Amino acid sequence: STGVNAVLGLIKSRVLTSNFGVSEDLAVFYLAERIPNLIYSVIIVGAVSTVFIPVFTGLLGKDKKKAYETASATMNATLLFFLFFCVLMFVFSDQLMALLLTGAKGTDSYSQKVLLGGRLIKLMATGQIFLVAGSLLTSLLQSFKYFLLPALAPIAFNIGIIICVIFLSPDHGIYAAAYGVILGSIFHFFIQVPLVKRTNFKYRLSLDLRDKGLMETLKLIPPRLFSVLTTNISGIVTNGIALMVSFQSVVYLKLALQLQSLPVNLFGLSMASAALPTLSGETENMEKFKKTFLTSLHQT
Repeated sequence: STGVNAVLGLIKSRVLTSNFGVSEDLAVFYLAERIPNLIYSVIIVGAVSTVFIPVFTGLLGKDKKKAYETASATMNATLLFFLFFCVLMFVFSDQLMALLLTGAKGTDSYSQKVLLGGRLIKLMATGQIFLVAGSLLTSLLQSFKYFLLPALAPIAFNIGIIICVIFLSPDHGIYAAAYGVILGSIFHFFIQVPLVKRTNFKYRLSLDLRDKGLMETLKLIPPRLFSVLTTNISGIVTNGIALMVSFQSVVYLKLALQLQSLPVNLFGLSMASAALPTLSGETENMEKFKKTFLTSLHQT
């Protein structure tokens, strides 16, 4: 599934460049997506998904009811946190885009690109609400050691973008790519819902800040948060430097980084995703833990 998604990612880039060329509009889209992706990466990829699985898996083996309460509290806290940042993105979208476009300040199209980027940020932030919810379902399903549908969810996300760019770009221009993020995020969420029902997971619309599992999750987040935040800020700075050369440089850099990350995602990410729930359940038996870790490392 990771291999198929990697190929789809290349097709998505090909569809974008064939429709928009190595243009200023495409560069603005790639710059604008950095902001919603930063929030998503920090909250989901960097913090909750990697920390949630060990905590939830540990509780699941002891007290299923307590594990479900912790999972619900974590999901609700994560969604509230993301919605808070969504509001900030909506209010300050133009200012954020102006900051990203600092390297292009003084060019004739600067003001237009700031407005365009601000609108794209708002559209993509709206779609990422579903992406965050879908990613929480992914972590939940991986804790139950269901991997196929969670692995298909990113494929569904890329398909949504490709569909919108192909069919909507003639009338809507670069906005079609942002609409694709919304459609892809919806696909990402709903493709996993049927399997969640099979786990008999009992979701509760509550937020108990005294929940021990939630507190344990929050304590484990800061180190991972710092790591992902540093990586993402580095990417934003690199884009800013590329923009000082030209808008087109941003697109070239994006495509090159996609190729560079291909083997990492294909071998590293897929193996890590499969190994984490198993490792989380073996923390009491260090010999099993070592064996699983070393096997996964050598296979990678």
